[in-house]
Amino acid sequence: MLFRKDNSIKPSFYTPIAPAVILGTGACILFYGLIFAGPLNFALLRRYCLCHPVAIATTGLFLVACVALAFKWVSARQQQRLNDQAASALDEIAINQSDLKESATGEKKSQWFNTLWQTQGNAVCECWLGQRVSAILQRQLKRKNTSHLDDDLHELSDRDADRQHDSYGLIRIVTWAMPMLGFLGTVLGISDTLGQMDAQALASGSQDAMNSLTAGLYVAFDTTAIGLVLTMVAMFIQFGINRTELVVLNQIDARVSEAMHFCLTEQERVNDTSNIEATLQHITTELLHSVEQIVRKQSELWQHTIGAAHGHWQNLTSTSAETLQTALTHAIESAISKHDQSLSNHNEQIARIQAEGAVMIDSRWQQWQTTLSEQARSVHQQQRDMAQQTELLHELIEKHDAVRGMEPPLEAMLQRLTNVDRFHDAAICLTEAVAVLGTQMERYGYLGRKPARQKSAMDDKAVSMDETATDDDGPETLPLKRRAG
Repeated sequence: MLFRKDNSIKPSFYTPIAPAVILGTGACILFYGLIFAGPLNFALLRRYCLCHPVAIATTGLFLVACVALAFKWVSARQQQRLNDQAASALDEIAINQSDLKESATGEKKSQWFNTLWQTQGNAVCECWLGQRVSAILQRQLKRKNTSHLDDDLHELSDRDADRQHDSYGLIRIVTWAMPMLGFLGTVLGISDTLGQMDAQALASGSQDAMNSLTAGLYVAFDTTAIGLVLTMVAMFIQFGINRTELVVLNQIDARVSEAMHFCLTEQERVNDTSNIEATLQHITTELLHSVEQIVRKQSELWQHTIGAAHGHWQNLTSTSAETLQTALTHAIESAISKHDQSLSNHNEQIARIQAEGAVMIDSRWQQWQTTLSEQARSVHQQQRDMAQQTELLHELIEKHDAVRGMEPPLEAMLQRLTNVDRFHDAAICLTEAVAVLGTQMERYGYLGRKPARQKSAMDDKAVSMDETATDDDGPETLPLKRRAG
């Protein structure tokens, strides 16, 4: 095992949360016990610390933060002392580096450094500086070289800085919650005061109502005051302890970086370089002379090549021009002949299509003329039919007017017939009544019975008139006739 691995070793800048909460709660209980018991029974403490349950909670959070800050302050002071001892151990290891050979590699130096570091006490190896040194040595031994030493130093430094910032998480939450509790106490106090306020008593100017109102407002603002005051005190204490830990962290960064670079960095060997400048100058001169000769030969070769290429290009151009002219002439002539033949064919097709189109247009025009004439005749026939229907409609209107003119005389005639029919019914009823009366008189002996007389022509005429009236009368006179019968 190259390193001690103990789960009991706390990481750098560790803040014990559970002990801080327990001890802070105990301190709060003790504080209020001293207030009630008498040693701290001051009017100012009773007013601000016992005015509302929110004030008690704020005081408890403040004492928890104070306990956590006390833990961090004690740890920082202890680490300052342990870091001094660890720095002294690093100085001794750097002094003993002369025991190594100059040809030792970074891996051997790391192993040698780790062997000497393991001989130190547990307190030195477990302090913040000792944990940093152990972590760097572990990384170098895993890589088996020291090429990434600077990266490891920066990474571990950033890691410890993050741990130091995260260790104040509980304290930051407490310093945020205390003013919030103060504002909450203000809101609750004002709401309680407004809920218990008597409007009639205030309107009457009662002194008791004013006293209860001011007392409620005192409670509301006292909770905010104690929350803000305790928050400022906790923030000032946190600032001082944070500065102390930052100083310790900067000392760790400086001491570890200096020791690691001094003990693990491979030193470069310095060789004699007195004749290098003269040698480089001679090589440069010879190189320039060779380059000039190469450039000169290359330019001559390019000139000769360009002249030969120019002559060959002229020959090729003249030959290509003649060949191209002949080929173009032949191609153009063949294309023109083919084009003439195709044009003649196209002209014939166009003439044939025009003739067919003219014939089709003439036939279509004749069809359209026939259709238009038939449509004109049908329209003319429809016009004559409409004229006849119009004349018939006029005659129907005139006859309707004539019928409407005959309605009053017909109504008068029907009225007269109705009156005649009623008179006839009355006469028949009277005749029957006379007949009934005569029958009764004969029954009682007032009149003697006489033989029935023969019907005269007058009676036949009256009966025929009755039948005629019965046939001609409307439904209004039929009931009367039936009663009379």
